[in-house]
Amino acid sequence: MLVLFTGSGLWQPEADKLALLREDIDHNSHRLKAVLRRPDMRREFFKGIPDDEKKAIQAFVSQNKESALKTKPKGYEADNENIELLRLRSFTIGKPLSDSEFMASNVQERIAAIIGVMEPFVTYLNSVVMPDPVDQDTGSESESA
Repeated sequence: MLVLFTGSGLWQPEADKLALLREDIDHNSHRLKAVLRRPDMRREFFKGIPDDEKKAIQAFVSQNKESALKTKPKGYEADNENIELLRLRSFTIGKPLSDSEFMASNVQERIAAIIGVMEPFVTYLNSVVMPDPVDQDTGSESESA
């Protein structure tokens, strides 16, 4: 049986990149949460859950729990409101395609649509771990908001 899986993100990034992600989650959690709550994200990757921040976070954490820390990361308090996200060591989303989806005549369009849904997530990750030098010089809008 052939399984086609579409996915994106950062799987166990290097310590410096993980530290940047945790710092952003600690100070700007609204950025990641906004991406996770997008209707297309919830539909494609979180089984169509309702627009509920806690459920979106739980669904995302569930997909990344395999390598998550059991306790708080160093430098963070156990009662941090974002502790579930801060414990993560991987930040990925993924979705298998069913046999019928894979064999459909529009499979390329389907995969392109899924990749389109991934784009804001990848853009968020890149903005944290590989920020645009222009943003570093002038300060990004998210920092001033």
